[in-house]
Amino acid sequence: MIYVPSQDNVRNIVGVAITPNRKYVAFVEEVEEVESQQVTVYSLQNNKKVKTLVADENTTESKEIICIHFSENSKVLLVQQGEPDHTIVLWRWYSGKIITSVRLGGLPIIKSMFSNSNSIFLASVSASAGIMHKLDVDDASIRSAQVASMVRYAAILFCSSSFLSHLPISLLHPLHRPTTQPDPEKERFTSLSWLVGNFLALTTSDGRIQINQDNEVKCMLEAVEGDYLLAICPRLRGFVCAGDRGYVYFFDPTTTGDAEKASSKK
Repeated sequence: MIYVPSQDNVRNIVGVAITPNRKYVAFVEEVEEVESQQVTVYSLQNNKKVKTLVADENTTESKEIICIHFSENSKVLLVQQGEPDHTIVLWRWYSGKIITSVRLGGLPIIKSMFSNSNSIFLASVSASAGIMHKLDVDDASIRSAQVASMVRYAAILFCSSSFLSHLPISLLHPLHRPTTQPDPEKERFTSLSWLVGNFLALTTSDGRIQINQDNEVKCMLEAVEGDYLLAICPRLRGFVCAGDRGYVYFFDPTTTGDAEKASSKK
């Protein structure tokens, strides 16, 4: 176990991310007598501070950081700012320089993250939309496109359910098709994760998982109807998600048999 001591003026740590090469860790910090949250990167080899990152007012008006995430090559740090502009800031963190930023405006972002396999692709999710971003390194810009919406999700749920029998996903008990039409006025997206093959998985407040490849919805899966899914992460070629009912759901790849489901009590 490694203990990384924070700086004396740090009042609270509200977020954390580790580089894929496991050499550095970044904390989102609240500092005494400072309104804006900041990010500090520490070395896991000697526990010393490497760099503190604070975006200026020309980049974002936000004082809050929603989440942080390192790129697949560990060289770039994504910082998702909060209200009012919900700006994504990409830092070349070791030098403390901003590569580029993009303001997502009035769309309240829940989570943003890099692709696990390609450092030029990013994704964000709000309650009503999933957004993919592509970083253009040459001209230091980000191009964004909405790839998922709750309204479209409601429209394609049943016509996509036949894809379940062909999808390489299995669980340990029979997976039932989603039985209720989602209400876009009530149901909302809650989290996202990149999967193997650059698939994008988005969870919802009613226990469903939407699988996207670019802007194409490949399928819908259901954990347990009504379970407010809070988190999702890749696991080998599948994924794991969990909700507020206290269950963890494992979705694993398979090439034969029907799609099945398993859940384990926390």
